[in-house]
Amino acid sequence: MVTSHAMRTLTEFPGVILRLVSKTKTTLAASGTSEEQITTEVGTAHKIEGDRLTHLMKALSLIGEKLEKVARVRVLSGEDATKMPQGSVKEGEVFFHIEYLPEVKKASGGKDKGHFGKDGKKGGKGKRGGKGGGRDRNDGRKNNRDRKDGGSSAPQAS
Repeated sequence: MVTSHAMRTLTEFPGVILRLVSKTKTTLAASGTSEEQITTEVGTAHKIEGDRLTHLMKALSLIGEKLEKVARVRVLSGEDATKMPQGSVKEGEVFFHIEYLPEVKKASGGKDKGHFGKDGKKGGKGKRGGKGGGRDRNDGRKNNRDRKDGGSSAPQAS
């Protein structure tokens, strides 16, 4: 019999669920509820039970203050820690892999450059070129006022 040492996802918790459960947990803790009773109440309120509830509560304790930055937590099983994703934390028989949301870079003090270049002027490298490039806004047609007949669209009688 060959045994596999590969990792296996037992369950995962999206960040939205983690934040909802945390809110419930905080509300219950503020009212003086015991930790054991909080776990039971969270399970009832969010319809989670057994190992999944145990993993959820442990995930919340591992996340701590970084809850708003969490995208999801995966609970993994496997014997070989070297096969687990980098940053996974072993708790008992399982590994918790916390995935964070990508950081949003804040604009530096000045104007948002957007599609403008370094000097603030519009445009990029070179001209647009290509077929049809360089035409004026009326695609090369003359305006009615430029016509010899004074702009009348009726055919001219000769």
